[in-house]
Amino acid sequence: MSEKVTKNKKRIAVVTGSNKGIGWEIANKLCHQGLKCILACRNEEEGKQAADDFCAQGYDAEYRNCDIGSSQNIDQFVEGLREDYQCIHVLVNNAGTAFKEDDSTPFKDQAEPTMHTNFFGTLELTRKMLPLLRAASDPIIVSVASQAGRLDIFKDSRRRSQISRENLSMQELEHLCSEFIEDVKAERHTENGWPDTCYGMSKAAVIAMTKILARDNPDITINACCPGKCSTEMTSHSGRSPEEGARVAAYLATLDRQNQAGDRPTGKFFYDMHEIEW
Repeated sequence: MSEKVTKNKKRIAVVTGSNKGIGWEIANKLCHQGLKCILACRNEEEGKQAADDFCAQGYDAEYRNCDIGSSQNIDQFVEGLREDYQCIHVLVNNAGTAFKEDDSTPFKDQAEPTMHTNFFGTLELTRKMLPLLRAASDPIIVSVASQAGRLDIFKDSRRRSQISRENLSMQELEHLCSEFIEDVKAERHTENGWPDTCYGMSKAAVIAMTKILARDNPDITINACCPGKCSTEMTSHSGRSPEEGARVAAYLATLDRQNQAGDRPTGKFFYDMHEIEW
């Protein structure tokens, strides 16, 4: 065991997309509760500045480059954590992207980049982090989703049933998401029963992913949450404060302190510290 691991007795949390906005607020709350936070994001300048700001307040934080859109980068990121820490207690999947309403990118070109980051990238990082989480006591995964991904966006009952089926496998979910991308590219997604929102579809996939992971990994507490519409660059600075939106993710990330193991909810979808229907 490395000297760093021996000295660091704290629970360690990885928060993606934590250089600003909701992710920064989540990391701030976890640091305030005594966790060591690894700020994982693409923007090195902003990530390092955020880590420096936390350290200046006496918190234990560090920046590490993590681009969930790059398999090579994910491999490097996870390997670095394995070498330095051997285990990670909490993973908060907050990194994501969305096209703004006034974006001129044709809808048919929005599905692939949105799904690649919000779903496929999040899933790849989570899969590769599982061994580090299993090596920790009371591991927790929290994925920031959205009520934009609720099942009522699926007007076609067949598609709604497909993505919400209790015994849905991850491979089947990945296939559905790839099918959505191809149908959007071919401009046939509506006739094939898909919702008319790439962001909503990506977040629905994250919620479905959460339920599958929780079912298949009973040794890890795994939940998804909606922070609500928050005032960030993604929303053109409209909505509630990022601090308010971050509360639910921080709550779920620290369930080990609030509930006995075995009593914690898992595979659920939360908003404002309450479980809600998908």
